[in-house]
Amino acid sequence: MQRFVQIDSTNDEAKRQAKRLDPQKEHWDVFVADSQSRGKGQKERAWESKEGGLYYTFLFTPKTITAHDLETYSLKIGHVISESINRLTGLKTEVEWPNDIILDDKKCAGILIETVCRSGKSQPDFMIIGVGVNLNQESFGPIISPVAISLRQKTQNVYNRDLFIETFTEELKACR
Repeated sequence: MQRFVQIDSTNDEAKRQAKRLDPQKEHWDVFVADSQSRGKGQKERAWESKEGGLYYTFLFTPKTITAHDLETYSLKIGHVISESINRLTGLKTEVEWPNDIILDDKKCAGILIETVCRSGKSQPDFMIIGVGVNLNQESFGPIISPVAISLRQKTQNVYNRDLFIETFTEELKACR
């Protein structure tokens, strides 16, 4: 696992690392940051990535996933992350297609799946699963606060980031 206090984007770091890896060998790694200067969501939309959140990326060599599987795989990963959050917090989150985790009609987490294809085949050389969780933020900026909620805002509990990292990693390793 690679930890950063601040980075542009954990997904971008995973892509940089993937360029140095041999796609013929099985590989997985985790990238985590306390904050991101260029966190991103679907369609390159900005993801507010200030301290208090969990900014997590899982990089791996896919065994059987092809580019055609990405739509259903994205939904599967959404359910895995939602169920993990529910187990760790006792809350009831839901997946909103294509990549949002919703709590009380507000976004508490988002997922961004990207691929690295260097070989030109239908199966990506590497898959990158980025997960942003509004974990321990006490507030959001005026533009985001109407649509975002943190787990801490909902429960008043402070959550252990390492427990989420460990849980996500185990669950995502099982989905390779």
